Amino acid sequence: MDKLFLQILNMSLTSSYVILFVMAVRLLLRRAPKIFSYALWSVVFFRLICPFSFKSIFSFIPLNTEAVPHGIIYSQTPEIQSGITVLDRAVNNSLPAPAVEAASMNPIQLWIALGEALWLLGIAALIFYSFFATIKLYSRLKGAKPFFDNIYETDNMGTPFVFGILRPKIYIPAGLSEGEKYYIILHERTHIKRLDHLIKPPAYLAVCIHWFNPLCWAAFFLMSRDMEMSCDESVVRQMGSGIKKGYSNSLLSLSMGGSGRSIMGGPLAFGEDYTKGRIKNVLNYRKPSAWVIVLSAIVVIVIVMGLMSNPLKKPLTVEDYANQFIKEQIKYYEGAEWERGKIKDIKIIDSKITRLERTGSFDGLLPYPVEIWSLEYRLKPDVHIKEMPMGQPTDDGWITEDIGMGKPMLIISNKDSGPEYLGYIWDGGGRPDDFYTPAGQEIAVRQFLEERGLLSREK
Repeated sequence: MDKLFLQILNMSLTSSYVILFVMAVRLLLRRAPKIFSYALWSVVFFRLICPFSFKSIFSFIPLNTEAVPHGIIYSQTPEIQSGITVLDRAVNNSLPAPAVEAASMNPIQLWIALGEALWLLGIAALIFYSFFATIKLYSRLKGAKPFFDNIYETDNMGTPFVFGILRPKIYIPAGLSEGEKYYIILHERTHIKRLDHLIKPPAYLAVCIHWFNPLCWAAFFLMSRDMEMSCDESVVRQMGSGIKKGYSNSLLSLSMGGSGRSIMGGPLAFGEDYTKGRIKNVLNYRKPSAWVIVLSAIVVIVIVMGLMSNPLKKPLTVEDYANQFIKEQIKYYEGAEWERGKIKDIKIIDSKITRLERTGSFDGLLPYPVEIWSLEYRLKPDVHIKEMPMGQPTDDGWITEDIGMGKPMLIISNKDSGPEYLGYIWDGGGRPDDFYTPAGQEIAVRQFLEERGLLSREK
């Protein structure tokens, strides 16, 4: 569950940038047919539901798509690495302080567990609300009278809408004039023809998954608006500019007559809204020239492909991960409160790796090989210290890691795309005598993977 929740956070963070980008492009396309703005939201949907993508040198994504590392739960100094300095600094400064090594649980683990519970509760609440609202709407439509084909008239609703997925039906308010019925039915049939009734439920489900992100709700609102406006334009384009006045009057009449009888269903039913903006858009609509259509289509294709792809980046090496580990240790030393105030305000001014060696590689635990790398390093504080409070000795002013827990052993997965850091263990602290044998190390790696939920426990 931890891995899934962190994956959702990463997807939501990337989607937030994509949403803001689409909003900006949408403003540039405000004079283009709304079908192009509507099409732009497809890349937002892709980012919200798809945990993977392809890489391209033409990607418009400036940030790391895995800004929240999966190992953050087990990190002494948890931090995100989005690639946006201002964002990283703001978020990292608000994360829990480093945990003392003797603590049974890292503070970030507690916050993530709480976040998971709230996230699942929010999803359940939204889905249950939509389900019961849809049932309630269905009961209100039982008295609807057939008009013709899949079209029904009802006295209980004040606005037309499409209801259903496999066999969508059109419901219109009773008492409309023949002209109003004609425009409205043409509009709703356009929705069905374009499969809008199949698009909106998955879009709503994506918003339910990312309910904690206000930008996702804004995207859903704007997508729905572009959907309606593009449908209006389709009707005007089919019938000619001469219907603008009558069509606008129909929209206005429905908005005034539907007070108190609005749709309270879930994503299976969606009707007409945004009356003022839609009327203005209909009255200002002009049939676009060919060059406007071609240019708009090119812009949309380029934007969608650029936002759908991840940026190409040089894969991190094992040495890079070792330096990241050392950076965490430096933050721990500089942020920890030492026993009885023996040492205060330690600042590490230098560091160096003295040994980085692969001591084991194991197949069959994960779909890709898992390796153990032994790491030895030194830290240089700004003041000369003979011995640290936790027993770490110093060598000519350099802090060593020669303590009871031993030295860190980095756990690295060797994927096709390059090495990936999974975490670390210590080679001391009560390890069995056979730890440095292949069998002993495999047992230690298996226990590590099981504790982090990356491998099922042996029965």
